[in-house]
Amino acid sequence: MWCMRVHTCRVDDGSGTEFVVLDERGCSVDQFLLDNLDYAPSGLFAQKESHAFKFSDRLVVNFECSIRIDLKENGQCPTESHEVKVRSSSLQIQDPQIKPFNLSDLKTPAPEYCISRTVAISSTICLALFSSLIGATVVILVFYLRDH
Repeated sequence: MWCMRVHTCRVDDGSGTEFVVLDERGCSVDQFLLDNLDYAPSGLFAQKESHAFKFSDRLVVNFECSIRIDLKENGQCPTESHEVKVRSSSLQIQDPQIKPFNLSDLKTPAPEYCISRTVAISSTICLALFSSLIGATVVILVFYLRDH
C-alpha cells in the first residue's frame, strides 16, 4: 500500500560546509560519494554501500535526508529515472594520491596503502640504552637492599 522515496540528502560538517549527495528526486549527485539507493521490493527499505568519507578538518559527518511517503500505484512504487552526474571536480580539495579501496584490502594492505619506514639504530645508541638500563637496575637494587 505504501512506499517511500529518500531524497534531498545533505552531508555537512556542523559548521556550515555541506554537500548534496541525493537531489530532490532521490537521484545521486556524485556517484563516488553515494550512488543511487537500492530499494527493497516492499518499497519501505533503502540502502547503498558506499566509500567512507569525511571532512578533512572535522571529526563528525552529519547526514540529513528527507523521506517522501507515496501510495503504491497498481501495487508498484512510482519509479524515477536517474541520470548520474559525477561532480568530483566541484570538490574544493582534490588529492591525486588518495585512492579508494575496499575494507577487505585492509586485511593484507598493499604497499601503496602503507608508508613503510626502516630506521637504522646505530650500535652505540643501543649500547648506551642497554648501559642505562643496567645502571638503573643496579641503583634500584642498591636502594632496595639498603632499606632491608
